[in-house]
Amino acid sequence: MKRDNEKKQNGNNFKYFYLLLLVIFLVAFLLIYVFLPNIINSKNVSVSYAYFRNAFDAASNVSIFLIGNQSNIANMEPCVVTFIETLSMHRKANTISLYFINYTNCTYLPYLGANYKILHLSINSCIANETRNPSVIFQFSNTNNTEISDDRLFINGTSSYYRLCPIASEPP
Repeated sequence: MKRDNEKKQNGNNFKYFYLLLLVIFLVAFLLIYVFLPNIINSKNVSVSYAYFRNAFDAASNVSIFLIGNQSNIANMEPCVVTFIETLSMHRKANTISLYFINYTNCTYLPYLGANYKILHLSINSCIANETRNPSVIFQFSNTNNTEISDDRLFINGTSSYYRLCPIASEPP
């Protein structure tokens, strides 16, 4: 009888031990699953932004894109104009090209400044031009988010974002 009680007690101890190991494993898994991506992404974003910023500042020419339908572009335009004016304080306006892509055509203003031209290009031509220079790409969206690559800064914003226009206070 005593031996049976010891076996039951040892069996219960092992059950609790395995249950405790399972709980520790689940907590560790959740911590890694929740926090590790945020840590990795925050490091990559800041490094990528620094790299983008250096590429943007060092480039002889840069491009600004507005992508959306006519109404969306009209909502983004005041913010982008303010952004370009602020950017022009740090670099000559004739080193900035501006593209308006409205899903059917592209209006291109190469090298803004006193003598800028307005050209109408196919969307494919505008997209091909995007790969030449570091670019800031403004797009109308239902959510606000920013994506950064080595030579592209994608700004997706709602009408509220473009009304507030926080990017204009400190352009890249």
